[in-house]
Parts: sequence; structure tokens; C-alpha cells
Amino acid sequence: MLSNDFSDKLELTTHVDCDNSDHIAGITQQPHEENYNDLVIKRTSPLLVELQSRIIHLLKLRMTAWAQRKRYDKELEDGKTLMIYAPQDPTGYLCVGRHYAYQGFQKQAIDTFSNGLKNIPITNIQYDALIKAKQQAEARQLNSFDILTRLSYDISCCVIDCLPQETVSECSRVSRTWRKLILEYPKVWRSISINSFNKKQALPLYMLLPYVSQHVEDLSLPCQESMDKVLNLVDENDFSNLRSLQLKRVILLYSGIWICR
Repeated sequence: MLSNDFSDKLELTTHVDCDNSDHIAGITQQPHEENYNDLVIKRTSPLLVELQSRIIHLLKLRMTAWAQRKRYDKELEDGKTLMIYAPQDPTGYLCVGRHYAYQGFQKQAIDTFSNGLKNIPITNIQYDALIKAKQQAEARQLNSFDILTRLSYDISCCVIDCLPQETVSECSRVSRTWRKLILEYPKVWRSISINSFNKKQALPLYMLLPYVSQHVEDLSLPCQESMDKVLNLVDENDFSNLRSLQLKRVILLYSGIWICR
């Protein structure tokens, strides 16, 4: 619960009446009146600047809150949005770049930091932080080695067996070697259960189905999407070893996901 002192600092507007926006801007003239367009431009321009400033402030505030809740996926989303709303603010680039670096995607991290350095004024207090973060990502990329290429096939498969299926899905993006090994390893793909066709993950599990369908024996799909989409997914791919197909109803609640079969 927020303290009263902290709550007083959050001056948030929770509702804006868009239908009444002309009155908010102090515009009382009618479109056919003289100088109406000039008046609209004059009155709305500073309001839009103020609105964008508030959005940037709220994004930064929510990013911090997501991080403290350990919802780093949500923090990453807000970081990407911040890069769009405030391309000359280093906060978004640092957040997104560090996320990529921590996940092992050094090239994406370097590209993000480089874009930040192109857009951020050299006089910005965090300009050096971007340079340092880029150098660290470059050092990691230079000194990194592919552990799976140094292990035997059997041991590599044992490593994959220890990982959750969603993690294995994301690991297929690490390198061509990892992708080939993961997609061609049948054991991990024999049973697949997908709760949603959510595109906000780093690599949604369902996007790999066309590449691993021949290994799938038991498949469970959500039916909150249109049935045509679900049936086309099955029909257009090679599910030659499929033994069972389950369609489930997924209900998203505040406390998590309940599945009603």
C-alpha cells in the first residue's frame, strides 16, 4: 500500500474526456469561424507537449515498479515504448539494451546501445553510461563461446532436458547450432501445451510449431482464438505423429490462468 506522502506525489489523471477536449483546450469557437484552425494549433500544441511529458514520466515510474515486482518482461515492454516516445532519453535504451545483454543477446544489446548513442546528445549525463554498456556487451560477445558445440550430443540433450519448454524455445534463437540441435531433438517436443497465442514473449512457443510439428505426439491448444486459426495451424503443418489433440478454454484471472477443459 502506498503511503499518503507518496500518494500525494502522484498527480495522475485517470480519465480524459476526449469528447470534451475542445473545452479542455479552451476552444469555444466553431469550425466555420475565422481563425479557428490557428486557434486549435495554438491551444493544442502545448497540451500535447505536456501530455507526452506526462506519458514519459509515467512510463519511467511504471518501469521501476515492474522491476521491483520482478516483472522484467513488462519492464522491457515499457522500455521499448519509452524509446519511441522519448528517442533522446537514454533510459529506454539502457533498459532494453541491458535486458538483451543479460539474456545473452549481445548483438541486439550492441545495436540498441548504438542507436542510443546516435540519438542522445553527447552532453547528456548518461551518455557515458551508454558507451560503457556498449563496450561491456562487445567484450561479452568477443569472449563468449558456444558451450553446446563443446559437448557431446548426448550431454547436450541432457542439458536441454533440464530446461522448461518455453526456455528451450527462446534458446533456439541463440545461434544456428543451438537452433538446429533444439529443433531436431524430438523428445522435448513430444508433448506441447499452449495457453495462448501471445506475441509479447521473446519467442512464443506456438511460433516453433511449423518447425517441430513432426515430433509432436500430444498437442493442446487454446480455443479462445478463432477455430479457423487453430484448425489451419494443424492442417498446414506436418503432424504425422500426432496422437491426441486437445482444445481448451483459457480464462485469464488476476491471480493467474485457469484452464477449463
